[in-house]
Amino acid sequence: MPTNLGGAARLALLPLALLALAASCASAPDAECTDGPICETRATGERYVVPRCVPAWNDGPVPADCGVFVSTLGDDEGPGTQDKPFRTLAHAASVAGTEQPIYACAEDFSERLVLPAGASLFGGLDCREGFRWRDKSQKTRLYGAPDEIPLVLAPGPRVSRIEDVTVFAAAATRPGGSSIALLVDHTHVELRRCDLRAGAGADGEDGTNLPYDPELEGSNGHDGQAACVAAPDLGTPGGARVERMCEGGSVTVGGQGGDGGAIEPVSLQSTPGKAGEIGAPAVASFGQGGAGDAGAGWSCAAGKGAPGNQGSRGIPGTGAAGFGRLDAAGYFGITGGTGGHGLPGQGGGGAGGARGAASICTNAMPGAGASGGSGGTGGCGGSGGKGGGPGGASIGIASVESSIVIWDGRVAADRGGRGGQGADGQPGGKGGLGGKGGAGKGLSAPDACEGGEGGSGGKGGPGGGGLGGPSVVIAHIGAEPELRGMVSLATGKPGDGGKGGDGDVAGNRGAPGIGAPIRRF
Repeated sequence: MPTNLGGAARLALLPLALLALAASCASAPDAECTDGPICETRATGERYVVPRCVPAWNDGPVPADCGVFVSTLGDDEGPGTQDKPFRTLAHAASVAGTEQPIYACAEDFSERLVLPAGASLFGGLDCREGFRWRDKSQKTRLYGAPDEIPLVLAPGPRVSRIEDVTVFAAAATRPGGSSIALLVDHTHVELRRCDLRAGAGADGEDGTNLPYDPELEGSNGHDGQAACVAAPDLGTPGGARVERMCEGGSVTVGGQGGDGGAIEPVSLQSTPGKAGEIGAPAVASFGQGGAGDAGAGWSCAAGKGAPGNQGSRGIPGTGAAGFGRLDAAGYFGITGGTGGHGLPGQGGGGAGGARGAASICTNAMPGAGASGGSGGTGGCGGSGGKGGGPGGASIGIASVESSIVIWDGRVAADRGGRGGQGADGQPGGKGGLGGKGGAGKGLSAPDACEGGEGGSGGKGGPGGGGLGGPSVVIAHIGAEPELRGMVSLATGKPGDGGKGGDGDVAGNRGAPGIGAPIRRF
């Protein structure tokens, strides 16, 4: 029963079919041939290079009419013939398209080559003797620049053919950059006796630590008022509470200072000074208001506002995990998560107000007591540290929804890049100072006290470490490449995950990269 073979399977069987053909494809009844180097079968539309134009199948030089020829000693302004070859593979590809094979000397080419779907490239030729194929040890060597993919096969339905070519992808230099020798994008290719070598992936970029920012500092409390300033029977208003708006709408409040004691109209006795207000956001045992002056024995040891509590630290950013993403532009890793914003510090407590007294003001008039200063607000929290960048990949072949058949070759990956370290959390701002207490009038109407200092803002959470770069010989989306004959796959070491910020105190290190001969993404 006939079997419907996929593109890659048909590719694998193609050389066997070609061997059955005569030197000219005109003898094949199901083929459309011209005098040129390309035949196309009527039934399937498969295109292939005629046997006389395949260098490894012939003892002599490549016939001059088979295609275009390339040597580093050539000239791209020339005709691309054997005696006047082109100088670059890229120019030869632009001229040859899919209608003529490209024949390249066993020389070193430093360039980037993008081949259209259906192109044919035959390398490893001895150009001193008429572009002759000697043996599999001779290769055309293609060297790519750092941070670029040296050989790319563009999308299209036709099958490309590459023989006796070695591709060297340089080690990546851009932070998190990848080294990929060959990218095959939505097409089909047969590789014969090719050697594809990726360089090392670059380490990911570390998160940048943010410096201390004075703009995050808390606001100072308001001073209390002196004795004898307010109407005696009303008492002296304490320093007003102070609010500070921080990131995300969170608010820190310095507690209001306590009012100074008022004078009773008939008895001319002072009422006790009022206690200060607790700072906000309220935390038990911190930021308490000072006690008001209730009589003998009172002092600022009891009347001073208590300092506010430090704000909570931001949550840690998540360490990067997963495989990363592969597409037609290459490999893209995963950045560590950004840490959470630190919370604002608690405002300081307001200070207690002092007693008033009779005959303490001008002309021996009675006066209300001095009032307490309000607490300073807490500082705002620091920003979370940014996550570390991903390490770059080392990939021999990246196949994106393509079919690939590899005959008798070698594909190698180097090490993946280390994930970047997450940034430290930014320090929170210092708390504001408490307001000063109002001045009194001697022992019978003492000075009021100062408000409490606001707590420092919480430090931002540390950034997560970046994902380690993979070391994968063949990475693919879609069909897994077929390996025929003697194919060597050499793996490298995947990159370590980046450490979390602040010395990885939260254990939010990124995951290491994956290492595998063949891996589906």
